[in-house]
Amino acid sequence: HPHDDGRVFFKEIRSTLAAGYDVDIVATTAPGSEPFDFPGAKVIPLPRVPGRLGLPFNWWRLLRAARATKSDIYHFHDPDLLLVGCLLKLWTGRPVVHDIHEGNPEAMLVKAYLPKWSRGLLYWLMWIWETVLSWFIGNVIVVEPTNGERFRKLGCRVCLVENFALSDQFPDEPGDPMDRPPHVLFVGTLSPERGCLMVPEIASHLRTLRPGSEIIVTDRWFIEDARKEMGRRVEELGVEDVVRFVPNVKLDKLPEYLKGARVGLSLVEVNPVSLRQNFTKLFEYMAGGLAIVANKHPNKGPYFELAESGILTEYEPRAIAEAIASVMDDPEALRRYAENGRRAFVTRFNWEAAADDMMNFYDEILEAQGS
Repeated sequence: HPHDDGRVFFKEIRSTLAAGYDVDIVATTAPGSEPFDFPGAKVIPLPRVPGRLGLPFNWWRLLRAARATKSDIYHFHDPDLLLVGCLLKLWTGRPVVHDIHEGNPEAMLVKAYLPKWSRGLLYWLMWIWETVLSWFIGNVIVVEPTNGERFRKLGCRVCLVENFALSDQFPDEPGDPMDRPPHVLFVGTLSPERGCLMVPEIASHLRTLRPGSEIIVTDRWFIEDARKEMGRRVEELGVEDVVRFVPNVKLDKLPEYLKGARVGLSLVEVNPVSLRQNFTKLFEYMAGGLAIVANKHPNKGPYFELAESGILTEYEPRAIAEAIASVMDDPEALRRYAENGRRAFVTRFNWEAAADDMMNFYDEILEAQGS
C-alpha cells in the first residue's frame, strides 16, 4: 500500500498520531525520494519494484528499515509481507499486527490476471500461507466479522476495525439533496466484480427512465482491460453523454464530489471475496447525504436495515436503473434516505468509533507484551 492510502494513512495512522504515538511509515514512494514528513508521520521510502513477482525483492529492505525504527508495535497491511512480519517478531521481540483488508485466499479465485487453472491451487497456497504465518504473528485486524472468526479459532488476538468514513471529513450537514444535480455517483476502484461493466447498460436504461441524469464514475481501475472494455461498451451503447469519468478521487477530495450528486451507487458481485469485505462507499455516501442504491448482498443488508438509507435491488442493469429513477422522482423518499443515512453515520458508522477499537487493541497488545 502507498504511504497515503485512504485506510492506512487518512484513517489508521492519523488516529494513531492523535492518540499520542509516534509513527514511521515504511512504504514505496517515487524514485529517488529521501525520508520526509507526511502530516505528523515520518515516511521511510523504499524503491518501487516492477511487477507483482518483484515484490519479494523489497522484503529485505523493508525488514531492515522497519527494524531500524525500534518501534513498540509493527503494523502491516499486505499478505505478501507476512514473512517479513514473522521475521520482525523474531528479530525485535516486539508485537506485530496483520491488518487484513479482504479475504486474501478468496481473492485468488477471482483475480482476472491469474490463469483460471491456477486459481484453486493459489487459493490453498494463500490459505496455508496466511493461516500459518498469522497464527505465528498472533495479532490480527479484520474489516468484517466472519473473517475474524477464522483467526480466533487459531488462538489469535483479533480486532474488528470496520472501514467507516471520517467524521472530520464530513463536518457539515449536507443540505437538501433536491438542490443538487440529478446525478449518480459511482466511486472506488473499478473492476468487473464491482459492477463497472454493467454501468453502460444502466446508463442506457436511465437515459429513458430519467432524462438529464448522469452517472459520474471515478477513473480508477484494478486492471487496464476493464477500462478498455467499459469504454467500448459506453461507445457501443452511445451513452457518452450519460457516463462521465472524473479523475481518481483521493479521500480528502471526496466530499466535493458527493455534493454533485443525489444518489450513490454501490455494486459488487456476491462472491467469496466480497463476502469478506466491508463496503466503505456505503458509509461515505451516508456521510455526504446521498440516497443509496445498491445490489442485494449479505454484507450490505445489516447496514441498510439499521440506517434505512436507500434501496437494495437485484444485481441486474434494468433493476438498478429503475431503483435510481424511482428515488430521483420521489423527493420525499430522497430526503428521507439522505437524512437517515447522515444520522446513521453521525451516531454509529463513523471512523472514530472504529479507531477507538484499534487503540484499545494496541493497549491490549502492549499490556500483554509488558506482562
